[in-house]
Amino acid sequence: MSDSIFERVWKLGGAAGRIAFSLAGAAGDAAINATKLASLTKAIQSLSELKGAPMKLGQMLSLQEGMFPPEVQKAFAQLRKDAEPLPFDHVVEIIRAELGERSNQLMDIDPTPLGSASLGQVHAAKLSDGREVVIKVQYPDMRRALRTDLAVLRTILGALSPVMNVPMGPVLKEIRTRLLEEIDYAHEAENIRQMRKLFADLDWICIPEAIAELSTPTLITLTRVRGLTHSEAAKEDQSLRNVWGKRILEFIMRSVFEKQLLHADPNAANLGFLPDGRLIIYDFGCVKRVPEAIAVNYKAIVRDLLERANHTIPSHLKLAGIHMRSGDPVSHSFLEPILDFYADTFPDREVGFARSPDVYSRLWEIGSRDFFESRNIVFPPDILFIHRTFGGHFGNLRALGPVANWNDFLRSVLSQIA
Repeated sequence: MSDSIFERVWKLGGAAGRIAFSLAGAAGDAAINATKLASLTKAIQSLSELKGAPMKLGQMLSLQEGMFPPEVQKAFAQLRKDAEPLPFDHVVEIIRAELGERSNQLMDIDPTPLGSASLGQVHAAKLSDGREVVIKVQYPDMRRALRTDLAVLRTILGALSPVMNVPMGPVLKEIRTRLLEEIDYAHEAENIRQMRKLFADLDWICIPEAIAELSTPTLITLTRVRGLTHSEAAKEDQSLRNVWGKRILEFIMRSVFEKQLLHADPNAANLGFLPDGRLIIYDFGCVKRVPEAIAVNYKAIVRDLLERANHTIPSHLKLAGIHMRSGDPVSHSFLEPILDFYADTFPDREVGFARSPDVYSRLWEIGSRDFFESRNIVFPPDILFIHRTFGGHFGNLRALGPVANWNDFLRSVLSQIA
C-alpha cells in the first residue's frame, strides 16, 4: 500500500480499461480470444498488486461460478492466492503502535504469515499465558486507499455491467458498505460475538474467539483453532468428506433461513476441518444480514424445488424482490433451464456434489442466455453477497467431493428449521 494516490488511480484506471476491453461483448458469447484473455490476465495481476478494494472485488468475481466464460473464470481465480505480504519488521511496528504495552502479552510471533489477503495478513503467536492465537494486521492506509479505489471501481463495474446483469449504482453501494465494515476490525469482533452466540447450539461449528484487550479497529487477535485446510480435507476419506460437505451446506442454510446472519466470504481459506467432523469458520469481516423477505421466500423456493412445485417459484422470487421491471413475476420460460439444471445436478439419489463434468459450462450457458430479458429483471442489492456466498460454496463443495442424496439432506435440514 505504498503507492501514492496518483499512482494508485493510474494503475486502477489501467486495470479498468483492460477489463473493459477484455469483456467487451462477452455477454452471450461463450468464447474470449487470446488477445483479450492476455489483457484480462494482466489486469487481474494489477488488481492483486494493488491489494485492498481492487483485489477484494476481483476475489468476489472469482467466486461467481457461471458469471463468465470458463477461461475468464480461471483467470479471476488467480486472485484467490495470497497477496505479497508486508515485511515482518513493519508488522511488528504496527502491532506495537496499535497495542502499546499490551503487545508484551504477545510472544513468539511467527515472522512467516499464515496468510496474506486483500486487506491484511495473519500471523501466529502465543500469549504470555501459553494460549495459541493469531493476529490479523490490516495493511496501512487502507481506509484512505478505499475512498480512492471506490471511485475508480465504478469504471470496472461499468465494464462488468453487461455480464452481471444488475444495476451498478446499488451494487457499488452494497460493495462499499461491506468493504467499510470489513476494514473495521472492531466490527468484525462484534460479528464474531454474534455468530458464536447464534450458533452455540450447534456443537459441530467452531468459531475462534476475539480477544478484546488485544484488538483494535485495525488489528484483531483471535484464539487459534487448528484444522485441515480445504485442499487437505479434499484428500481425506470419503465418509469424512461427506460429513464436512453436509455441514457446510447446513451452515449456509441455517445462516440464511434461520439465523438471518450470513458469513459472506466463501473463500476456501476461511474453512477449516477437524478429524471428528467439526467445521471451523474463519474471518468474519464480511457478514451479511439477510432480510426477512429473502430468508422466508428463499426457504420456500428450496421447498418448491424439492417438491417439484416449479409453478410457485416465480411468485416467491417476486416476494423476495426479484421480478421484471414491469412488476410481473419472472417468466417460467426464463426459469426453466435453471430448474432443469437443479434437477439434473441434484437428482433424488446418492451422488457426488455437482460432479457433472459440464457443470460450469452449463452454468455459463444459463447465465448468458436470454440476455435482453435478464437485463429487465430487478434484483435487490441484498442478494449480491448472498448469491456470492452460494456461488463460492458451490465451488468449495464440488472440490471437496462429498456424496449424499442431497434432496433428502435438504429436506432433513428444512424440517429442523422453524
